[in-house]
Amino acid sequence: MPTVYVAHHQQDIAQVVVARLRAAFGAASVAHSSIKLPPGDDARKAAAKYAARADMVLVLIGPEWAQRIAQAPQNDLVGIATAYALRYEKRIIPVVLPGGRMPTADQLPQQMRDLAYVTPFHLNDTENDIVRLVALLQSNAQPQARPRTEARPTPTETVIYRSEPLPRVTSPLDIFLWPLRFIWWLLKRIAGTISWLVQLIVAQAIRSAVGCIITILIVAVIGGLILWFVVTFLQQDLNATMAISQMVDSVRQILQGLQGLRNLQPPTIPTP
Repeated sequence: MPTVYVAHHQQDIAQVVVARLRAAFGAASVAHSSIKLPPGDDARKAAAKYAARADMVLVLIGPEWAQRIAQAPQNDLVGIATAYALRYEKRIIPVVLPGGRMPTADQLPQQMRDLAYVTPFHLNDTENDIVRLVALLQSNAQPQARPRTEARPTPTETVIYRSEPLPRVTSPLDIFLWPLRFIWWLLKRIAGTISWLVQLIVAQAIRSAVGCIITILIVAVIGGLILWFVVTFLQQDLNATMAISQMVDSVRQILQGLQGLRNLQPPTIPTP
């Protein structure tokens, strides 16, 4: 909830403004110049503190406001609060009351001259203008939309698993080389999976010890299943490779046999 400080001299209308603001923002969020302080507190320091900590500062300007500030700028609570609000670049709104006039820069002390260049709010019709003033403060108090930031990936999301496609047969020679290429592809996939699992364990260990233990158990079970599958598959694949090798040997023997039969044919005798 934003905090509002009302810097005012003793005007009856100031109490009405403070009451409306407290109804809109809550009593704890609105302070003013005539607030009751604990015994022993310095009212000047309290005015400076409230103005410096407030989100918005209203400066109520009534008749002869500038003259009252000029008489004792170091002790006037309104002047002190206004100077601190300007010094800390607070959202400051001069509220010109009936009979009051917005001061010029030469009518103000050095530390308050920037107030002359702030656009004032004129409060003429007490009932309607206070409603507009409260609405203005509420619109200024609306939180600005924060820029959207891209979600940062978690440690587990940064682990990108990349795999290569299965080797394809593009030539007759690949028919014989495919088992070896497949075994090489499978070994690379296994190495990539192990690397990904190691990174996952490290990421979980960074988060919590319990998560690390659970991840290690899951990885152990999955690793055992993968190892069993690989051993079984390699045994079958080696059997297939041996069968292919035997087939190649058979084809080679057939070709050699055909070549031998060709050599056994009798030579052609030329006719005279």
